[in-house]
Amino acid sequence: MLEAFGEEFPDSPQVDEFLMTLAVRLDAGGDREAAQSLLEGAAGPKSAIERAYLYLAAGEVVQAREAFQGALSGVSAEVATEVISLLDVLDRLEGETLTVFMRSAVLAHQRRTEEALSELDVAIESVAQDTRPPLLAMGARIAAEGGVPERAAAFRERIIRDHPYASEVPEATLELARFKGATPEGADEAIRLLEDLILDQPNGAIVPTARRELQRIQGGPAS
Repeated sequence: MLEAFGEEFPDSPQVDEFLMTLAVRLDAGGDREAAQSLLEGAAGPKSAIERAYLYLAAGEVVQAREAFQGALSGVSAEVATEVISLLDVLDRLEGETLTVFMRSAVLAHQRRTEEALSELDVAIESVAQDTRPPLLAMGARIAAEGGVPERAAAFRERIIRDHPYASEVPEATLELARFKGATPEGADEAIRLLEDLILDQPNGAIVPTARRELQRIQGGPAS
């Protein structure tokens, strides 16, 4: 029945969602071959992303890149940003570090957060300093999505402290300020972080958001 529906409506979001969900369950249950078979020929962006992660799990980085790139035009802006960040890291790494990072990405996708972060820590320590910011940003994202905000904050603090000129600093600063500003004892540090961000990046795209966050923490009216 699903096959007939999929043939008649190959671009249906419902089919795409169902195939993605079923493939995730098959893979999590240890039947990766069945998951790959299910997604063969699937046209939707969610299926493409799941197929990309299956390629990563198999160590097939070229095919994974192609599948991720093919999904970009059909996903939300938030998901697209995450995929682009992942592609950027995949392009920067090689050898054993790349292999470790791919394992981390797959584990994070499977919501196995602690295992993913352990693998990522290995990858971070094995690369040169100037390659670490995108890996640290990825770690922050994995930790935040996995429900361990303290770990996310630690990654962001490392970005700000150790890589002050990296392109990842503005987002790391904003998100760290939000974390700090969630408690009364962290409000002063959050305000300092946001004020420094606004002064350092007066024309940055992130500044309007930083100003609104600063006003919120200070208890003033948002503009």
